[in-house]
Amino acid sequence: MDHPLDGVRLKLVRAEEHLKTIFQILDGFSIGKCEIIAEEDKNTNSGLLRVHLPKPDPQLRVIAGDFCYNVRSALDHLVWQLVIANPPHAPNRNNAFPICSSQANFNDAKRRHRLDGVSAEAITLIDSFQPYPGRKQALLTLSTIHDTDKHQTLNIVTAVASDTAVEWYGDTSYFGFFLGSEELRDGAVFGDIALPFTEEMVSFLGKGETLSAFRDRFLKAKMEGEAAIFVAFDKAGAEELEPLRVDTVLQEILDHIGQNIIPAFEPFFN
Repeated sequence: MDHPLDGVRLKLVRAEEHLKTIFQILDGFSIGKCEIIAEEDKNTNSGLLRVHLPKPDPQLRVIAGDFCYNVRSALDHLVWQLVIANPPHAPNRNNAFPICSSQANFNDAKRRHRLDGVSAEAITLIDSFQPYPGRKQALLTLSTIHDTDKHQTLNIVTAVASDTAVEWYGDTSYFGFFLGSEELRDGAVFGDIALPFTEEMVSFLGKGETLSAFRDRFLKAKMEGEAAIFVAFDKAGAEELEPLRVDTVLQEILDHIGQNIIPAFEPFFN
């Protein structure tokens, strides 16, 4: 390698190859079947409608982890080269590119020798890229995804539907409707509503039927149709949070590091 940053750039090239593979997998997953199926929650004696979408290729979880490994490694390699470029200092096993959500955490990373041997000017620049509140959060997202994959388990990915057109099939009714831009996460409760199986509910609906008949009729209900589907990282099942689209999030991470962070340090190697 002729330039100190050649290894860093090669890491990013490898990450981009992983991202292209992810895009290829997702290209075949853009339109799919959406089912919303009635089920009974025996714990609450109520009925609900559960969203069912196609399952993403499980290899996505592995490839996303490999992507994050290469990108995260590129940042650590950058710090290693910054130390070499600041003689007479020599890099050591503690050196790493910190990713911190606060100034206090960044100061702690320095106390743990992450930036030993890095020039004061380079440390100030590294600090400027930290994902503190109000700043770009791509590095914090990278750290979360990478640390989960490296130390805990494969990141969970889930299908999310939008622009969904479905048809309702009941025992005596049929109608179709379009949900527009509303996003439906695989496994989520449609509408986040549970319908109590009680005499009061039957009376309220004015159906003039027994509770047993009402329950049976509800459990026969089914909606199915097609939707535009994307794949998102599942944030611990927090359905109320905006899904982290796999393709968008990983592209933003790569662009931020490759186009903003690495070029900013090039003057240290001239």
